[in-house]
Amino acid sequence: MRATKNRLTRRARGWLAESMACLVLLGKGYRVLGRNLGGGPGGEVDILAQKGNTLCVVEVKFRATRAAAHAALHPAQRARLHRLAQAHAQRLGHTGDLRLDAFLVYAQPPFAEHLQNAF
Repeated sequence: MRATKNRLTRRARGWLAESMACLVLLGKGYRVLGRNLGGGPGGEVDILAQKGNTLCVVEVKFRATRAAAHAALHPAQRARLHRLAQAHAQRLGHTGDLRLDAFLVYAQPPFAEHLQNAF
């Protein structure tokens, strides 16, 4: 029972972090095109957003501290996210720029940050 409770808590924290990221992105003038978009065997895109002619794949990380959130951004994720970005761009017929961003949420002030070109 405890594992299920922890899993739900983790899922709820992830949903909250993604919701916060969407609100911040909307406030910055982005258009959120989707959340948790499957990309086949390569994984999923947390948030797909667009601002102007730039399509952004946003990886959301929730960690207890800022340092832990930054440490969760692995260079190995770049290839996976780039592949997913290209697949979604092709599906949408997008011919503009692609960018891989990260949105970090943590339990200390300032609580969140949006990193453009994080990978």
